[in-house]
Amino acid sequence: MIPKTIHYVWVGGAPKPPIVQMCIESWRRFCPGWEIREWGDETVMRIGVRYAKEAYAQRKWAFVADWLRLYVLHEYGGFYLDTDMEMLKPIDDLAGNRLTMGLVDRHGKVLFNGGVIGCERGDETIGGLLGIYDDIPFVKSDGELDQTPNTVRMVDYFAKRWNLVPERADRTIDMGDGRMFYPHDFFLSRGGYTYHHYCASWLDDWIRKVWLSVGPYKLVRFKKRKEAESDAPSLLPGESRMAGLRLSKRKAVWIVKVPPDPAKTIHVAIACNDAYAFPARVLISCVLRHVSAPVRFHLLSTGISDDSIASLRSLFRPGSQHGLDVYNNLAISFPLSPHCAHISRDTYLRFLLPEVLVGIDKVIYLDIDLLVRGDIAPLWNADIGTAAIAGVVEEQMFTNGYPQSIGMKPGAPYFNAGVLLMNLLKIRQLNLSERWKQIAAKGEFRFLDEDIINIACEGMFAELSMFWNFNLYYYRVYKAQKRKAKIIHFTGPEKPWTNPKAGRHCNREWRKAAAIAGKKDLSW
Repeated sequence: MIPKTIHYVWVGGAPKPPIVQMCIESWRRFCPGWEIREWGDETVMRIGVRYAKEAYAQRKWAFVADWLRLYVLHEYGGFYLDTDMEMLKPIDDLAGNRLTMGLVDRHGKVLFNGGVIGCERGDETIGGLLGIYDDIPFVKSDGELDQTPNTVRMVDYFAKRWNLVPERADRTIDMGDGRMFYPHDFFLSRGGYTYHHYCASWLDDWIRKVWLSVGPYKLVRFKKRKEAESDAPSLLPGESRMAGLRLSKRKAVWIVKVPPDPAKTIHVAIACNDAYAFPARVLISCVLRHVSAPVRFHLLSTGISDDSIASLRSLFRPGSQHGLDVYNNLAISFPLSPHCAHISRDTYLRFLLPEVLVGIDKVIYLDIDLLVRGDIAPLWNADIGTAAIAGVVEEQMFTNGYPQSIGMKPGAPYFNAGVLLMNLLKIRQLNLSERWKQIAAKGEFRFLDEDIINIACEGMFAELSMFWNFNLYYYRVYKAQKRKAKIIHFTGPEKPWTNPKAGRHCNREWRKAAAIAGKKDLSW
């Protein structure tokens, strides 16, 4: 039995036009006593998948609705109606099905109608359609928008899932288990249950095609649709026109600057105070010199001066695709260790990342005492499965029995915390941040937060290649492999900016990087 609820989607905040108001009023007239629920921006921002959020950012409301209709139907059950769907008679008799959908004939091709869908809560068919959107972007790698209507996706899904390929849209398909697919006229004609006014809000007046992409710039060709009314192409949110050429009344070519794609931005977190401000500048400049994607740095500190922040911000030129966010004067008060006198309390700030980085589901954490020698994009894109954190195993810790001395199981690997790929979504789900704080409050640990993270996340780590955190131990044991290292880690109390002999195998390389970072006119 399908719940007597009608769901509809209205996103973007614009007032409802008269035709939409008329359609909603028709639902109330023919379905008295039914609940009518509106779903909008808040739901998309709170739980939307990448596809929905990207479509929302591009102001493509119909494609946001493609995902959102499936989500609310699967979560609550009921009927979904497009806002341009006028009801012509009661639909109570359709509520006795497990699933109610319609067929539609589009220029001789039979599709499934997404404008009227009814189902029970948790319906597996709707769940399967919803799952399609879990792994696809709306903005494709070439900058084009994936404006595939849901009707087309449904055709592919039903063909693969049920081997269901309707040949005609004028016949009812009864699956025999309460799932019904009704003819075209049921929901799309004046003689049926509903009539679709077909506003087609997903069609642009001008068709755009990206001819060439160079960094943040794209050469875009625009072609006006025959039925379009607008006189000039329109830009997507955040885009700016740099130059343009009108080829004819219906064709134009523009050079367009596009904003960084949030879905492709690498998030990097660091923690430091004034004492480590210049090494932080060296670290950031090294990352920017090698990286192949936009990077957003997140600096956490218990207290860093405005001058130090200004020095770090000067690395980013105006309009850069990279950027820096600063979270200053954060409170953290866990005990330090006499074995690590060179480490400040800022090291514990990584515990706060899940709560500080709101809306960010993944981050690379980097210690300040690192020399980045390669592109961190492959690290960002590393497949860590369902693990909460990924890091490099400390082989010397693993072999000397130290993990067992802090309560870990025999044979459990111990990971260095200097380079971490953190699944913040998983960490929040498991409430690991609170677990770290609880363990830290119990007493002193020799290696501070590194011990605590290893204890709390035992069995939740994924292992990264040693080349992402190549420390002094690895240099001695795998000296011939050092050229492959993407990140050098100057572990221990002596650092290259305090002792010219520290980490002598790469000290000269760090000092060269520091000389570059020290240039006043350096920016990305």
